[in-house]
Amino acid sequence: MKKLFLLSLAALATTQLAQAQVISEIDLDNSKVEIVNNTASTVDLTGYFWCNRVNGSPFYPAVSAAEIDAANSTATSLVMASGEILVFQLTSAFLPASGGELGLYNTNSFGSRAALVDYVNYGTSTGVRDTVAVQSPAIWESNAAVDLSGAAPGETIQLLGGTAGDSVNDYIVAAGTIGAAQSAKLVISEIDLDNSKVEIVNVGIGLADLTGYFWCNRVNGSPFYPAVSASDIDGANSDGTDLIIGYQEVLVFDLTSAFLPASGGELGLYSTNTFSTRSALIDYVNYGTSTGVRDTVAVQSPAIWESNAAVDLTGAGPGDSIQLRFGEPGDSVSHYEVKTASIGIAQSIFEVPPPPGMVSITDFGFIDSTTVFIEFTYDGSQTVVPVESSVLGGFTAVSDRTTVLEPSGNRFEFSVPAGNRFFFRLEEISGP
Repeated sequence: MKKLFLLSLAALATTQLAQAQVISEIDLDNSKVEIVNNTASTVDLTGYFWCNRVNGSPFYPAVSAAEIDAANSTATSLVMASGEILVFQLTSAFLPASGGELGLYNTNSFGSRAALVDYVNYGTSTGVRDTVAVQSPAIWESNAAVDLSGAAPGETIQLLGGTAGDSVNDYIVAAGTIGAAQSAKLVISEIDLDNSKVEIVNVGIGLADLTGYFWCNRVNGSPFYPAVSASDIDGANSDGTDLIIGYQEVLVFDLTSAFLPASGGELGLYSTNTFSTRSALIDYVNYGTSTGVRDTVAVQSPAIWESNAAVDLTGAGPGDSIQLRFGEPGDSVSHYEVKTASIGIAQSIFEVPPPPGMVSITDFGFIDSTTVFIEFTYDGSQTVVPVESSVLGGFTAVSDRTTVLEPSGNRFEFSVPAGNRFFFRLEEISGP
């Protein structure tokens, strides 16, 4: 099977699943490796080891604080807080550009799956420690390698946002972002004005702490600038009950109609109370009859909105909400639409477009509380099927679990597993 495109849904999710330290980027041109701590806890990498048993020289160097690239890291030692990034300056002798493997171990028990934290095989390598990585719970496939045949100067191996990094299909080759870390990125993905609820999705890989953040509706909110509070979290529709939000996780907040008038207003999310500062403005939406106030901040570079633009609510009916369109980053009024509310269901965002010849997911959503649909286009000659995985598990065909309906040649409909968080993606297979 070959992965075509990945879609992440919070399927009535209320369980947070901690992720291990993840290899999020490998820059072979410069022999750099980026690690993200996706657990909710502080991790000490003292005593950890790198591994390239294929052709590394040496095979098993210790992870060393002396190799930290401080200019591109958010941590300054081997102690990584939740969501922090470390970039390590290694050597071309250990990471040959043509091919090799990279394992991160928490002990020097290199044949032990329990000691293997993460693994990537790339280029011409067929792997050696992939035999460890395929053991349960698998974090790689046997002999699989990230394809570097089309890699250009300046491109790196990067973890695809929304994936766990446990498959060759979870990595892409794209223009280097080493140290930019595919870090936490918060987006306002839905505003339910009927019920005064706001949904936030972290579409980055790192974790974010919303402590000290503020909401803003300077147009007509009462008050203008309430603090983001854990007490406002709608736990039944969120992935957690505190202000820590992991990658592809969702927090839904119960606000008030006084702060979010249904006729029109603006909604800004700020990391500090410096409301005229663009760097403090995380995301922004203006809607209805409002011409905006803090849109003057949102249009500053890099712009995340247009001046005086507002999501049109004239056709909105009862039960509708303002929702981020699939595949859009949320930095324009055109990136939002009004449709039946799906609060608590994360619209995944991918800022890296699928390569030519691959499937393109055009829409997805819930038909009812337990049934999802995925619509797509595909110009290939093989068969496309939906597959699924929990965050920590391997992918299996959805049809192994439940009936998959195909009302048209480019739409799937199927029930989702209850009570957990799942990833879905489309793959092509040979034959019918």
